[in-house]
Amino acid sequence: MAFLGIDTSNYTTSVALCDKGRIIKDARRLLSVKEGELGLRQSDALFQHWNYLPELIEETLYDLEGSIEGIVVSVKPRPQEGSYMPCFTAGQNAAKMLGSALDVPVYEFSHQEGHILSAAYENDIDFKKPVICVHISGGTLEIVRVTGGIIEIIGKTRDISYGQLLDRTGQMMGFDFPSGKYIDECAMNYLAGGSDDSSTDKGSSTAKQKNPLPKIFAEGSEVNISGIETAVHRIINEYSKEALSYFVLERISDSLVKIIDAVRTDETVLIGGGVASSRFIQSYCKDKNYRFAKEGLGSDNAVGLALSEGERPWQ
Repeated sequence: MAFLGIDTSNYTTSVALCDKGRIIKDARRLLSVKEGELGLRQSDALFQHWNYLPELIEETLYDLEGSIEGIVVSVKPRPQEGSYMPCFTAGQNAAKMLGSALDVPVYEFSHQEGHILSAAYENDIDFKKPVICVHISGGTLEIVRVTGGIIEIIGKTRDISYGQLLDRTGQMMGFDFPSGKYIDECAMNYLAGGSDDSSTDKGSSTAKQKNPLPKIFAEGSEVNISGIETAVHRIINEYSKEALSYFVLERISDSLVKIIDAVRTDETVLIGGGVASSRFIQSYCKDKNYRFAKEGLGSDNAVGLALSEGERPWQ
């Protein structure tokens, strides 16, 4: 008997089917963002979710053997009172209708809890002990401590997120939105000695030099990121895309380590969210013993919700 997960975030419609810790189906559609824009209005996101949900649900349940035991859905961004975004009402209402039609219970979670649960998949996380979970995605940069049934914010950005910095940098470079995967690819290529712009001497594979960007300001477990965006504007035409991608991700990785280590003692550190999929960041942190979401489970998805079977392992 399987559990169905539904997540309708600001950028992805996601439906998943899991059975006793096994992922049966993971179906997603990235929401369409107009060229040159850096996001979606909530009304546009809602419209797209309602268009995508029927086909994704049909695709997910098409080969179902057996029956659905329950539905788990994200209904708000964070597990805090007052947390709300209209886009999650699409998934919430779809879950209510399905639950009523199938006569099965519907369990309501937050989007952030879904990220934590999907990142924990195959990572041997013991939530009976305190765990530091880092959520780094397109619009979020938060460090939370999960302990004693409570999820408490212990670190965050004071302005924009890492994901927003990557998307705004990518827009300057002419990349599609979201831009993180393109910047990550460029940075890894730069590390490997390649160059996407042979006419640019600065930052080429034969002329690697000191990072010209200032370090991201970190105070304890909080960061100010918008200043580095201004610095990127100043040098955008001086370096190749690959060199600049490397510089930006190096600054992000350095500050991420600082704010995590500012609050970590001996807790397990689990990192999820779309930005956590970066190969550059994972490589930079390889000696820190952090645990990252498995490939494909860092970005927005409903897998963690379905895997939960309606129960929070930290409670």
